[in-house]
Amino acid sequence: MRLFFDETVPTDVNELASLLSLPISSGEWKRLRKKAFEFMKKVWNGKIAIRALLEISNVCRRNCYYCGMRRDNKSLERFRFSEDKIIEVVVRSPYSTAVIQAAEDSWLTCDRVANILREIRKRRPDIAITLSLGEQTEDTYKAWKVAGADRYLLKFETFDDELFKHYHPEFEGVPSRKEALLILKKLGYQTGTGFLIGLPGQDMKDFARGILWIAEHKFEMIAHGPFLPAAGTPLGDYEPDWDWMLEMCMKLLILSRLAVPWAGIPATTAVYTRYGFDALVELVRCGANVAMQNFTSSEHGGKYYIYPDKKSITLEVFSKVAEEFDLKVSTERMDMFKPDNVDQWLNAAAE
Repeated sequence: MRLFFDETVPTDVNELASLLSLPISSGEWKRLRKKAFEFMKKVWNGKIAIRALLEISNVCRRNCYYCGMRRDNKSLERFRFSEDKIIEVVVRSPYSTAVIQAAEDSWLTCDRVANILREIRKRRPDIAITLSLGEQTEDTYKAWKVAGADRYLLKFETFDDELFKHYHPEFEGVPSRKEALLILKKLGYQTGTGFLIGLPGQDMKDFARGILWIAEHKFEMIAHGPFLPAAGTPLGDYEPDWDWMLEMCMKLLILSRLAVPWAGIPATTAVYTRYGFDALVELVRCGANVAMQNFTSSEHGGKYYIYPDKKSITLEVFSKVAEEFDLKVSTERMDMFKPDNVDQWLNAAAE
């Protein structure tokens, strides 16, 4: 199996870690960025996609150290949309992909979510449904796929198992995130994962191993975002290296595009929140081809508090980014499928 569609990208962990240590301004990264951008333009023939992000609950059974919605954050006012409300916000989505996201709320049972999906599918058969509902059992993932889900997003965040356990206590009774991701692919989901960049304890080998695993399994969606500390968490007072995090977002995005040229790779909301419009432009230059517009923040009053001061990438904003590169923004479902003949497709991309 070809891990990267550029023969110069190392497939040895140590060598890849060394590449990741080079500054983004180096000649090697400039060359790789140019190739990643050319691959990205081919995915949807000069289009980039915007999705509807729908946040439906911030009630969480987990106690992850970095997340503002962790169970022990008593200062956070909780919200949960009713079944009818969830169906309503998805059905009225102006875009043809809806990303349904929630904290790990025990109220969102297998049967309840399956019923919601079936009703959405009846009323919006055209829409692509992406779920981001955390760790579940294989039977639950299967039931949701049968009920109408198309895609599933589950970040592994750090590839170091011990570091993951440190930041995610009480994760018993479900597959590990890496196991879950392989289950999701087996079940036929277009599957997404990626890093949370900047957690204390991460190193270049962690990033190298994670990117090689993504390259091996060819996930259809790949999302890397910066860690933004949130009040009410054990890491709330941590001060990251902001410049380094943005560079790592760019480097990992470039490598992800070279590993899976046909993937949907977002310019993340977290990058826009912290770094602004110019950073979105740079992420698209590195190969990003997706953004998510939040359509529920006004209804829950900004209580979906993964990190503070969360902004939304609107169609207007993403269209301005697209204009920088003579691209068009599509609101259609824009699936991510491996081309039948990758080499022929890539040769066409380079012409």
